[in-house]
Amino acid sequence: PMGINAPTGPEADQAVEPKNESVQLAQGELSPEQIAFINKLESRFRLNIDRIPDLDKIQWSEVEARLSTRPEILESLQSMEADGMEPHLTGQINGSFIFDELVRRVPDRSPRREVSAEEAMSYVAQAGEGIELTQPDRYKTLINDFGIELDVHDMTWLNPNQFHPTEEGLVPCGFLGNGGAVIQERESDYKDSLTVFRCSLVC
Repeated sequence: PMGINAPTGPEADQAVEPKNESVQLAQGELSPEQIAFINKLESRFRLNIDRIPDLDKIQWSEVEARLSTRPEILESLQSMEADGMEPHLTGQINGSFIFDELVRRVPDRSPRREVSAEEAMSYVAQAGEGIELTQPDRYKTLINDFGIELDVHDMTWLNPNQFHPTEEGLVPCGFLGNGGAVIQERESDYKDSLTVFRCSLVC
């Protein structure tokens, strides 16, 4: 089980049928692939609406309009999907929508596995519009407040802006600052762990 989270992967994307069958860009129609992807995001949204706090306060039509008129954001979300990370709409703050990557474990063939802090930062520096390394506080919210299981057997590089950076510039998710507080309120064996990273997108 995945805590409050719905199943991920193809079965989850097919679990709830999206209400909108056509989405149009301000200056022409979206491609079939873009329409299918927006519908997939909507399916995930409706599957999580009773599971993630305050998600029911968001009108999907507003999200759809944002994505339809900002193709660079849609492209960024598609790149997250291509990495096998399953972006989900998880909230809204100050009028901006927040997407987080909720795949339980980074797939073996994803470019997000077995990376150094330098490689993670380089990836994000070249990533699409709105993509950033997930903030530690956001990661804690996903795990502790939303009850979502992430990276149980992996170490995850997070955005260091809120904390004292290490020599590499980032801190593993298991510990904050100089090896102080543990983020996850669970016991994990990191002896054979792999180092991965997750991103969030605000638009």
